[in-house]
Amino acid sequence: FIAQCALAFGLVYFYVAYQFPVEYKHPALMGFLFGNFIALFIALIINLYYKISLHAIGIFGLVGMLIAYSQTQLNAMNQDGITNLFLIVYLIIVASLVNSARLYLKSHTLSEVLSGMVLGFFIVYSTVKFGLYI
Repeated sequence: FIAQCALAFGLVYFYVAYQFPVEYKHPALMGFLFGNFIALFIALIINLYYKISLHAIGIFGLVGMLIAYSQTQLNAMNQDGITNLFLIVYLIIVASLVNSARLYLKSHTLSEVLSGMVLGFFIVYSTVKFGLYI
C-alpha cells in the first residue's frame, strides 16, 4: 500500500510540476507536494525494516507546511507574526486526535507514531520553508 501511495503522490507531483502553467505553481504548493512525495518514499524504505505511521506523516506534514508557509510567504507580504495561529493550533489538535486514535486502536506503538510525526513534519517543513522542489 505504501508503494502505491508513494507512486501516486509522485505522479501527482510530476504532473503538477510539468503540466501546470507557471502562474499556478506556488512555491508552498510545490514544496508541499514534493515534501510529501519524499516523506512517503522514505517511509517506503523505512517500512521494509520498521513500521512507521503514514497517518502521522501525512497530518504532521500538513502542520509543517502551514507553519513554514506562515514563516516564509506570509511574512514576505509584510504581515507580522504567525497569521494562521488559530488554524495551526486547530490542526495540531486534529493531528493529536488522529495519532491518539492510532494508538488507541493499537495500530501503532508510540515510537512508530512519534517517528512518523517527526519524519512528516521536518521533511515537509524543510521543503516548504527553503523552497526545495524539482
